[in-house]
Amino acid sequence: MSFEVLAAAKVNLRLEILGRGADGFHELETPMLALALGDIVTAEASEEPGVSLSVDGEHAVGVPEDQNNLAHRAAAALLEGRSEGVSLKLSKRVPAGAGLGGGSADAAAALVATRAALGMEEDEAQDVEILSALGSDTVFFRKAASGHALCAGRGERVSPLAPVGDWSLMLITPQAHASTKAVYGAFTLEQAAALPPAVSFEGMGALEAREHLGNHLEAPALGLFPELAAWREALDDAGIEHARLTGSGASFFALFDSPAEAQAALDEALDCARALPAPRLACVTTPAGGVSIPL
Repeated sequence: MSFEVLAAAKVNLRLEILGRGADGFHELETPMLALALGDIVTAEASEEPGVSLSVDGEHAVGVPEDQNNLAHRAAAALLEGRSEGVSLKLSKRVPAGAGLGGGSADAAAALVATRAALGMEEDEAQDVEILSALGSDTVFFRKAASGHALCAGRGERVSPLAPVGDWSLMLITPQAHASTKAVYGAFTLEQAAALPPAVSFEGMGALEAREHLGNHLEAPALGLFPELAAWREALDDAGIEHARLTGSGASFFALFDSPAEAQAALDEALDCARALPAPRLACVTTPAGGVSIPL
């Protein structure tokens, strides 16, 4: 039996760095939102024990098919000590190094798909333990039932929230690959710009939500990667000043009341950036309404 899951991408609606913990990691607080855009993870029971993984799709180039892939590692951890095997297929529709959480979402979706394909019982606690060992934001993609949650600590402390309003989102991912390590390394709390006050985005309309977007990592990312700074200028020229970087980059997102408004803004942004390299991703999407969604 095979089972297919949408590994929903995410954006950070607001990302505030609070300081650095004793373990050396930055402490943050960020409401995250899952998107209808995502990779597709398919799991099928295999006669061979263990995990096999194949990758295809428009953003598959350079994505590993072995234990270096988070989806492979998650499924392998789930099956450790068991005789079952699973064949995973990952269709990459989300670019890597984009700040959209593609790899982390794939890991959570691989657990959901593997359990379903092999007839295993649900065990959120075990899944969270596996995902926590793989990365800071992976737990969001397992626990945020509505696709909206407040994440704290390194991102591993997830408090699910009610859904946001009926939004449309414009997404642009430039060619630049933003290094998370480099962006965090360039951040200093002393030089960080003030963010809008923290609010609950639950049920909020897109126009009101715009006023509360913010990201402490945007300024260091723009300073490190000239192409991101050029896109920031193009977005401002297009009248989309509220657009924000998600995560440590490299994607920008903006909020609108309708798909038509979001598409018009995207067209204007691309026109203003016509002298720049074409982006890896340019699309309009909506909130997913969940994470690791069975298809």
